[in-house]
Amino acid sequence: MWLPIGVALAWLPFRQNDGSLQVAVLILATILMGVLGYLALRFLTSFTRAGWSQSKLPVVRITGDLVTVLWNGETIESQVSDCNLRLGSIRHMKYATRKSRNCLFFERKLILIDLPPLYRDLLGQVRSYTTVAVGYTDESRRRWSDALGLQDGEPDDARESPS
Repeated sequence: MWLPIGVALAWLPFRQNDGSLQVAVLILATILMGVLGYLALRFLTSFTRAGWSQSKLPVVRITGDLVTVLWNGETIESQVSDCNLRLGSIRHMKYATRKSRNCLFFERKLILIDLPPLYRDLLGQVRSYTTVAVGYTDESRRRWSDALGLQDGEPDDARESPS
């Protein structure tokens, strides 16, 4: 649809010139609009594929006392006792956060797992450079609470970091 409009707009300033210049402008405009259309289609295809792929969010597994995070070929493992657990939104995730922006669970309170190394922010709360979210549904949240050893299904945001 845009190709004929672009070609026509490119041709308008040259409509009073001789025929060979008009043909050259039409051919160049057609090539340029075709290349731009192809690039736009490639961009939209890759953007859509990335937005709907299975690798959108990291895979978090727990085996006994070991939390494993898998995402884009990376593996991070840590003991649950070395992690900080807190409630928060998926937008507080720091691992794959760009891919989680359009997630349906944006405002739902999830269990956030801060993996080591841990640090204290300006307010004195324990935070991490690698934070993942779990417990997207009520059933999943209950299972993660049980697996992480949380009382009453609520993590304590003020839990001390291991020294």
